[in-house]
Amino acid sequence: MGMIIMVKLYEESTDSFTLSFGGNNEIDAMLLASTMNDLVNILQQITYEIEPESFIKLTVTSFRPGSFNIDIKAIVNYFKNLLNKDNLEMASKILGILLACFQIKKHLKGDKPKSVEYKEDKSVITNSAGEQLIEDKRCAEIYFKNNKIDKNITNIFNVMVHCGDRDNLTIIHNNKNNVIAIHKDEFQDMATEIVKPEDNIEKTLTNTIETNLLLKKPDLLGNSKWGFIFDKSIEATIKDEQWLHKVHTGKIKLYAGVKIPVKLLIECDYDEFMNPISTRYTVLEVTGDIIEPDEQQELQ
Repeated sequence: MGMIIMVKLYEESTDSFTLSFGGNNEIDAMLLASTMNDLVNILQQITYEIEPESFIKLTVTSFRPGSFNIDIKAIVNYFKNLLNKDNLEMASKILGILLACFQIKKHLKGDKPKSVEYKEDKSVITNSAGEQLIEDKRCAEIYFKNNKIDKNITNIFNVMVHCGDRDNLTIIHNNKNNVIAIHKDEFQDMATEIVKPEDNIEKTLTNTIETNLLLKKPDLLGNSKWGFIFDKSIEATIKDEQWLHKVHTGKIKLYAGVKIPVKLLIECDYDEFMNPISTRYTVLEVTGDIIEPDEQQELQ
């Protein structure tokens, strides 16, 4: 009889947070279910932006008295070959961005921002009243990049307004060192959609460069996007049909860790404040032979 060997493909990063619905110890089932569903959608979107190869799930660990409090564990799974200190702390980073997104929407008070400026690793968000909020640049980029996160937060508070029996919604993270509280008189502003897809793209700039892309995830059979490292994790469409044919027929052997010399098209969309909101990558042509890891050491 053959021996079955189970191979663990993923590592886990975990962290916890508390969701508190101010008011009675009981809660409307629709409010609870829809809030949890929208929270999962927000966290999935954030996780994809941080590391497209990872996925997140939530588990409820306990219910506690005192308003209606839920302790929740966030579990992020990522490929073992992505193991590093940042990924070990990925769950904490994702939850931090979650709270920042709620803070940004709260700061905007139901109106579009007057301006959004990026300065090094920080963003300065000015609301319609002229008040400024300084947040991590990556948090603001993720929030304003598309309307999915804003729409899900809007959904949460539309149901809160409809139910009408909660005093506040509070998210507590990092042992109470990171807390965002939305009070009842702020619910209507939070229920107003701010980031709309038709308003996002003001201008698109393109650039074509020749570079060596570090391969992370090839598609050896189909025509989906490939995963590369290009300062950060990216996904790129391969347009070099002749080279793809050689890969799909086994004439070119590939594996994660090799570098591929390419002509790369970069298309970056900007908002009305000329802040980048999305970037697309296309490999127009593979310009040479793959570079093995030992060859990369020699080149360095």
